[in-house]
Amino acid sequence: MERAKNIGIAIIAAAAVIAAFVLQYHAPVARAPEASDTGYPPIPHGAQTYGVGEAQGTLPAIRTVSVDAPDAAQGDTQTFSAVVSSDAPITSVVVTTKTDHGSTDTPLAAAGNASSSLYAGSWMMNDTHATSYLTTFTAKDAKGRTNAVTLTWRDPSVVDPATGVCGQEDGASFTLTATCVETGVDGINNANFTIATGGTLQLNNPAQFAWNKGFSIFISGTGKSLIAAGAAIKKGFVCFDGTSYFITPDSATCTADGGTLRNVNNLQCRTLPRPPDCL
Repeated sequence: MERAKNIGIAIIAAAAVIAAFVLQYHAPVARAPEASDTGYPPIPHGAQTYGVGEAQGTLPAIRTVSVDAPDAAQGDTQTFSAVVSSDAPITSVVVTTKTDHGSTDTPLAAAGNASSSLYAGSWMMNDTHATSYLTTFTAKDAKGRTNAVTLTWRDPSVVDPATGVCGQEDGASFTLTATCVETGVDGINNANFTIATGGTLQLNNPAQFAWNKGFSIFISGTGKSLIAAGAAIKKGFVCFDGTSYFITPDSATCTADGGTLRNVNNLQCRTLPRPPDCL
């Protein structure tokens, strides 16, 4: 928990902080393609590792999950790994891959010595994944408890091409209860953001998601955050300069960098180009 304190997210009894990541201010970053531009977020290329944030006390705890590579084509070998721990022996870790025409389970085996928390395995991609593609890691322990995280690559029920975002509005506390996949710059200004049961915030590299000083990001119930290496949740403000979104440490810096604090009061403001009245 000490690492979580270092990123400044308040901890409350009923909710746990996003898994600890090094959050630093970066110079303005141009917006990457999002779901609203393509209909689907792009499938990441190459090996991808995600840190998992979940509610305090969740067991078995899934710390990280890795897929090499998410964009594997039919006939390619795909490798999985996960770091899992519990206060009871882990009895199984299984990856379920849902593709266009079905799903396949791949059991993972403990890697390393008997006390290792790393599990790994591989399979051959046996189907296409043009419209349906999910990777679910499920861990079970000797006390009968089950925990699962799902990486969403293609899912028309999750991605809304009209908005391509989580649905939050600046200035109003928001609770995420569905899956949101981010690939660009987003966040919430002047409000709290809660990832609750049924909710997953997935940040693919190089996504950045901001929250403001004085507010918090919470995880409760079975909510999950999945943060890829190269992506980040960071303290700051979401700004817009007429072309791209970027994150600044305060509102004054936003103005100095030629931007305006994003003040989203309708979902039309979440796509580019933005209507003039969104600024």
